[in-house]
Amino acid sequence: YLIVTGVQTCALPISLSVLVVFNQQVISGRSLQPIHYEWFIGNYSAVAAIALLAFLFWRSRSSKVLTNRRMLVVALIALCWGGLEVWLIASRQFDHHRRVDEIRAAAIRLNDLAMTDGTIPAEKGEGSMPVVLVSDFALADRLPTDAPQALLWSPRMLVFPGVSEEENRERFLQQLYYLGFDELKMWSEMSRGDWNFYAGMFPYYRLSRVISGHSDPIAPEELRAQIQNYLTFAQSFNHDKAASSRLSYMLVHGSREPDFSNVDRWYQRDAGERIGEFVLYRLKLRE
Repeated sequence: YLIVTGVQTCALPISLSVLVVFNQQVISGRSLQPIHYEWFIGNYSAVAAIALLAFLFWRSRSSKVLTNRRMLVVALIALCWGGLEVWLIASRQFDHHRRVDEIRAAAIRLNDLAMTDGTIPAEKGEGSMPVVLVSDFALADRLPTDAPQALLWSPRMLVFPGVSEEENRERFLQQLYYLGFDELKMWSEMSRGDWNFYAGMFPYYRLSRVISGHSDPIAPEELRAQIQNYLTFAQSFNHDKAASSRLSYMLVHGSREPDFSNVDRWYQRDAGERIGEFVLYRLKLRE
């Protein structure tokens, strides 16, 4: 009785949640995570509601269609399906998750440095927060979880409170400049189709139909305009721009270090500290 009552209590709100949440998005025009709602919330809530309602229907019938043996078969199929999904996504993202593990050691080192680099006073509003440039765009998103210092740029910086599209674009262009990007390297990176790179050039709604509600492909002319915009930015880069987001650290792959010419023009860079697969450089703005 308690099991049936609990299922009845859960089935109705789960069934209604999909309709309520979707329609409030239509009415208000606001949603924090429309992609996550479509891919990871709405569909699973609907399946859970169907499963609970099927259970109640089965319990109410005098002639039970689903015997214990059949229920076992359904459970095994569901278990195998879930295991297949987990295996598939884990296999596709294995390399990224391995890099996340590798950068963890560098994040721990940054936590140690936070005791003396001004991070703790900055958290209390006293002084400026040290800024880290992470050369790997995808891993830059991970650093706020593991280290207290600020980031120059990350693909999901637009979800940070108070960060405008203009500031996000400015920080992204600085990131490219310090990593030694030129026109050829821009085209090479664009050809890879990496979302983490495109997120610096275009608003999120241009990168996913889930956000905008319709497809709006990025035209070649727009890509050329973005490259020209960056080249103009790089040519006009000066000391004031370097000081606007003053860097304290630069974290790069030890086996894929970038061209440091632009960094060394504006910063004094130490010999670097090897931390696993990464190298952490301390930077000091030249006067």
